[in-house]
Amino acid sequence: MIKWVWKNYRFAIILVIVSVLSGLFIIGQMTKEPNYQKIVVHEGDSLWSIAMKYGDHHNMDYNEFVKWVEQKNHLASPVIKPGDKIIIPVTAVNKKHQVAYKEE
Repeated sequence: MIKWVWKNYRFAIILVIVSVLSGLFIIGQMTKEPNYQKIVVHEGDSLWSIAMKYGDHHNMDYNEFVKWVEQKNHLASPVIKPGDKIIIPVTAVNKKHQVAYKEE
C-alpha cells in the first residue's frame, strides 16, 4: 500500500513537504526581530539628542524614537545617565564587513 501511494503520489508528497518547510522558514524569518544597536550613554546625552544623532538611521519622529527606547529598555522615565547601555532602533552594523567607522 505504501509503495503504491509513493509511486502514484510522490510528486504531490514532495511538493507538500517542501511547501510546509518553506512556510515554516518564512514565518521564522518574519518573526525574527532585527539586530538593533546597543550604545553606551555619554556625558550630556539625552534620548532626544541620541534620536537626533541617529536621525538618518531610523524612520521615526523623535517622540516615537524616545518612546520606543523607553519601552524596549524598560525605562521608567526618559532620563538616562552616562555609562547606561541602551538599545536603539537602529540596525546594528556587522563589524566584520565594515571598512571604517568613526563615531563622533
